Amino acid sequence: MADPHKDGGRPESHGGTVHAPQVNAVAPLPADMKPIVESLARNAVTAQQYGNLASKRHTSGAVHDLGDRMVLTNSRINRALAAAAPELGDVQIPGKERGTFDSLARDADATQFGVNVAQWVVQSYPQAISDLERLGQQGPFSDLVGSALPEMKSQFSEAQRILQSASMAPNRQPTSTGTVTDPKTKSD
Repeated sequence: MADPHKDGGRPESHGGTVHAPQVNAVAPLPADMKPIVESLARNAVTAQQYGNLASKRHTSGAVHDLGDRMVLTNSRINRALAAAAPELGDVQIPGKERGTFDSLARDADATQFGVNVAQWVVQSYPQAISDLERLGQQGPFSDLVGSALPEMKSQFSEAQRILQSASMAPNRQPTSTGTVTDPKTKSD
């Protein structure tokens, strides 16, 4: 390791070649993995946004809990992807998702929003889970996949239960237990 006090902290030079100290150097992603990482990063950013809003809106307990879990899991995925692939830059929600998300955030009541969050998870998570499984075949991502994959599968199952509960409910308001309550009655 280079002495930071030697030569005024400048990189060492040997035979005309300057060698800058490598701090937290990351190996570039294999070319075949880049589309998978990009897809997973876009999904994770979108899931974080839906999760943030679901946990802040007056949604059912099930949707609120799902939103909290989505934020935690997908934040961890995003941090790991950003550290492993800094060339991704600032990943944003895809344009088509942004329009839907903004419309739901602005216009949907809590019930509509909760059902839409669950629908988004059911539609989007299968691809994200597949991407995560493929990413798990790369050594640096095995720890991430080992913890995030079961969580994503659990969130997918919870979203399916929320949709099933909502489809059976007269007022389409899902609850945390999968049973439906009358919104006029408080169980507190």
